[in-house]
Amino acid sequence: MGFLNRLFGGKSPLHNKAELGDANAQYNLGVAYVRGDGVARSMTEAVKWFRKAAEQGHADAQHMVGGVYTHGHGVTPDFAEAIKWYRKAAAQGHAEAQHNLNIMQFRGLGVAPETTDTTGSHPRGAEQSNAAAQWEFGRSYVFGANANNDWEEAIKWFRRSAEQGYANAQYYLGLVHASGNGVVANWDEAAKWFRKAAEQGHVDSQRMLEFASIDGEDMAKNFAEATIFKLSIGSTR
Repeated sequence: MGFLNRLFGGKSPLHNKAELGDANAQYNLGVAYVRGDGVARSMTEAVKWFRKAAEQGHADAQHMVGGVYTHGHGVTPDFAEAIKWYRKAAAQGHAEAQHNLNIMQFRGLGVAPETTDTTGSHPRGAEQSNAAAQWEFGRSYVFGANANNDWEEAIKWFRRSAEQGYANAQYYLGLVHASGNGVVANWDEAAKWFRKAAEQGHVDSQRMLEFASIDGEDMAKNFAEATIFKLSIGSTR
């Protein structure tokens, strides 16, 4: 060990690569500091290395920088800064960053909620045929701390998203039609949407259809009601 420490100046090869400007090494070193993997755990150090990688365009690092500024890990929470880094990662197709950006937009964190209608209530991403945004916006009416239990409005946005082929929204439409939340319960309609999502590989939809085929439609409806209840009390998004 003494020889290796002298060879690498007392630092690991990963640390040395990071100091030489390797973005992947900088990101991985940041992860190591988060986990305490081979180094003393330090969110301050983690943020430093994530930022170095992020400034070189590393999408995962940009997403991590967005996350630490969202939650205040190793830094003072700063939603505007979080939005900035989520946008950079999202622009590179980073799915989690796109998701988090939608959530922050809906909550008006870091930016004023973007609107296109006269009431100022609809995020631009939802209005502009962004299926994921529409699904998230629908969720905001019925799930989470600030939900107002407006199933009619939620279903409207779930349907807009589902009709564009978004599997999560198709699954949610299946749940509401199976359980009768905001609509008259109709298993045929529910099964239609579960099938659309299942055909895209949506596991929960596949399970719902399997459950109905084995235990019957009534049991599937009960399971859908239980799922809605679980979502309503357990959602933090």
